[in-house]
Amino acid sequence: MVRTLLWGALFSIACLSCDNPGPGPGEVDFDQEALLAHLSADLIVPAYADLADATASLKGALETLTTAPNATQLATARESLRAAWTAWQATSAFEFGPASLVILRSSVNIYPTSTQQIEDNILTGNYELEAINNLDAKGFPALDYLLNAEADTTTVAALEDADRAAYLMAVATDLDNLVQQVYQAWLPTGGNYQATFNAATGTDAGSSLGALINQLNYDFELLKNAQIGIPLGKRTLGEAQPMRTQAYYGGYSAQLAKARLQGIHALYYGIGADDSNGLGLDDYVKAFNLVFDGETELSEAIANQMARTEAAVNALPDPLSEAVTNQASIVESAWNEIQAQLILYKTDMPSALGVLITYQDNDGD
Repeated sequence: MVRTLLWGALFSIACLSCDNPGPGPGEVDFDQEALLAHLSADLIVPAYADLADATASLKGALETLTTAPNATQLATARESLRAAWTAWQATSAFEFGPASLVILRSSVNIYPTSTQQIEDNILTGNYELEAINNLDAKGFPALDYLLNAEADTTTVAALEDADRAAYLMAVATDLDNLVQQVYQAWLPTGGNYQATFNAATGTDAGSSLGALINQLNYDFELLKNAQIGIPLGKRTLGEAQPMRTQAYYGGYSAQLAKARLQGIHALYYGIGADDSNGLGLDDYVKAFNLVFDGETELSEAIANQMARTEAAVNALPDPLSEAVTNQASIVESAWNEIQAQLILYKTDMPSALGVLITYQDNDGD
């Protein structure tokens, strides 16, 4: 059992929205080992396993498509891409350990994709997908462009070109290799990072709890900014940027946003792959019994706002690229609720748990 010590000096600068300092200079008992073991065994590793299966299936579907392009195989490939991209959303917040070593988030999900860089790579045949300059010419967004930018007949005809088919397969192979590498690194038969993760108790910058909370918040910022706010025009004086939506060509940006929010909330509540509700960050927050805004416990305030955020995000229509212009009020409502949630996640929760937020905000994905 790890005993978390939160002393008065910490609480003098922490939990600015809270009305009492909780335990103050006392102690709060919470079983961090059990929390980390549950999150790794029941959330993180299963999520990576699902993603690894999905990217392998996607690669297989694209191999079939490029061998004999036709409309039926194209439809299968498109659905495989949607499934894999959706599975990715559940792992996006785990950008620490093995994922951070290969900059997985940036390697598979930079958008908008550079269509010019993709076409130049196909034309010259001279490219290294591992290079920094190709981060926005690969991953899910690049596959979205290659599979969804044109009508069925045009896409099928284009894939008759050997160079284009080769690039499609190179992107799919790179994506699958990165995912498999990260997944294997968590397993006892690979790098056994799960054991490292479970053992890194505490709340400092090198702890698993510190990594989890920082990456949960970083990912939540990306949901707010990259997936919703920037397309809505929050960084362009209200001028919508439809082409900056995720899955712009496939038209299922809102679906991916909902999946990402679901993954973040599963992490907070400790909801496993089998939908069982085990130890989560919510249980840790509850242990401090902090009062928020005079009458509500912090854990309850987070849960109440979470319900409002989920309702607003679930109301987002697809294609989001059209909604940011034609149904902007609905998108604005989702952005506002996410912003309110972020304050609780990024300020009050870390303060309660004694975790410092160390990342820098980023507009990209």
